[in-house]
Amino acid sequence: MQLYDILEETIWQLTPNAEEKQMQFIKTIERIELIGDRNRLKQIFLNIVQNAIKYSHKNGKVYIEATKNEGQAVIKVKDEGIGIAKEHLPYIE
Repeated sequence: MQLYDILEETIWQLTPNAEEKQMQFIKTIERIELIGDRNRLKQIFLNIVQNAIKYSHKNGKVYIEATKNEGQAVIKVKDEGIGIAKEHLPYIE
């Protein structure tokens, strides 16, 4: 399956949510072939991008980047929100 397709579908599905807050997606997505459960991956990306929209300010941006590094897919989602409290960071990785 193509990571590009899954991320583009996620963005398309969440565009109405972003438009409500006048937000914009900035994306750099390479075409990377993945092996895995497509539905679970899609749900993970939906949750992450939805959170980025939810916790960002109006007129903000959500950055989505997917690259390949040493045979591994690297996916980054960044927003312009307040971030995660320092005391919660150890529980994220």
